[in-house]
Amino acid sequence: MNDLNLCSVKIMAAFFKQGLLYLTIGLIVLFFQQLDAQFQQKTGYKNLFEDVPEHFGQ
Repeated sequence: MNDLNLCSVKIMAAFFKQGLLYLTIGLIVLFFQQLDAQFQQKTGYKNLFEDVPEHFGQ
């Protein structure tokens, strides 16, 4: 019985860690989208990541 409890705790901990990972990735993506939107408003560029290298490449 004790082994079964330990096993379920390990499984729950693994799911929790995975959930935190996905949550963190999601927040980072949202953060960059927010930055991108602010950048578009300030500069008129379509996309922060596409247009900046082209602009500096000229």
